[in-house]
Amino acid sequence: METKPTMATVQSDVLKQFMEHLRDKGKSPGTIRVYANDIGDFLGFAANSTDTHPQDLSSAQAATYLEHLRRNGRKTSTRARHVSSIRCFGKFLQARYLGKTSDLMHVPRVHVESTPPLELTPNQVEQLLNQPSGNNFAALRARAMLETLYSTGITSTELVNLNLEDIDSAAEVIHLRHGRAPRKQPIGSFALSAVADYVEARRQIGNPGDLALFISIRGSSPYQRLTRRGLNRIVSDCARKAGLSLHVSPRVLRHAYCHHLLARGLTVPKVQELLGIKHLKSGAAPAAAG
Repeated sequence: METKPTMATVQSDVLKQFMEHLRDKGKSPGTIRVYANDIGDFLGFAANSTDTHPQDLSSAQAATYLEHLRRNGRKTSTRARHVSSIRCFGKFLQARYLGKTSDLMHVPRVHVESTPPLELTPNQVEQLLNQPSGNNFAALRARAMLETLYSTGITSTELVNLNLEDIDSAAEVIHLRHGRAPRKQPIGSFALSAVADYVEARRQIGNPGDLALFISIRGSSPYQRLTRRGLNRIVSDCARKAGLSLHVSPRVLRHAYCHHLLARGLTVPKVQELLGIKHLKSGAAPAAAG
């Protein structure tokens, strides 16, 4: 007699299918990990009170879970992210189980008051870009990353996903292959020079078989692709050493890139095109335009 799988096994299988679905959609490993953690927590919470198949979970159960997060002190932005994860999971369930509409797609969104990122003046940007000194690997890498972020306005995810082959010095562009809409992004000569200096050091220290442009040199997995957390730490450290009292992140540099282009006379649609965004409410353009 065949043994019926436990609900824990069912939930685990569905979660694996969901992660595979996200990979097929071109989501980054970091995004997949966040979605998987959020949905894993939600399914675990739901399992404590019901023995329901994931496809039968209701928006009311999701609301109970979100209230649980609120009572446990989770920030509004965190709960809003969980809602996005649950709604995405519901969309997957609807596609996976044909003819079965998932109630999770109708979980109300959590309103988050948007706050524009910090604004750096051109002088502050110059302070930051000039901070990494010396010709050791860490300094060359930090200089190349800072110059690239400000010169191109790309996101932290796009930066850490760059491969060595994505730098086209002759055409003065970088190839962004991450996500659904690959594009070529212009990059300035200062950034290209900084990247070239770093690549020379990177070829000497890194694993030749690793395609990643920016690699780590510390932690449990040295010489592997740098993570977004590692990038954020490096940018923040450089800002602190440059004497900037602001909390500077890659997003702040993206905002500075956008704001300074608008100040030089570029139109909002052109800046949106360079940023790879479609709507005024997306990204840094509207904040800078305002």
